[in-house]
Amino acid sequence: MTICPKCKKIYKRNRPHICNCDRKNQPMTIEIRYELVGVVVKLLERGFKVVFASCDTYPIYADNPQIKSTTIMVELGDLYPEAMLEGLPPDWMQYEYHRVANDIISEYKYTGLSCTEYHPVGESDEGSIDFTKMIMLSNLESWLDDRAPESFYAVWRLAGVLM
Repeated sequence: MTICPKCKKIYKRNRPHICNCDRKNQPMTIEIRYELVGVVVKLLERGFKVVFASCDTYPIYADNPQIKSTTIMVELGDLYPEAMLEGLPPDWMQYEYHRVANDIISEYKYTGLSCTEYHPVGESDEGSIDFTKMIMLSNLESWLDDRAPESFYAVWRLAGVLM
């Protein structure tokens, strides 16, 4: 699914496309997983540029598929100061990444957020994994709820990001 960063309309299409909400600026939708809609909307409301969001669960070992790992990643479209994301909830971390296009690695750095949780045998069934994802996401949503959108916009203005 995709979401428009401007109007927050959700589309069932799996590939990014141009949203009709603003014919002048033609915003491109963002590819996200349905579980991440709440987190992505809260980040967008606080002025962050979200470019991609994923939530995937995989077996860790080929010989023991019952031990799994869930990773949630939110890639942002700019390099944000660490202080803007200080005090992230437990297990969440901020990282830097480079985009790759046409086999060329961009020199510019971008900020991402991620959280990984391991599911041992006995906690790797679908219900346990869904519950863990809900906890991981609600922790980040609560952290964002504790930070008013207006405070982020004030910092963006002071930093010269918004005029």
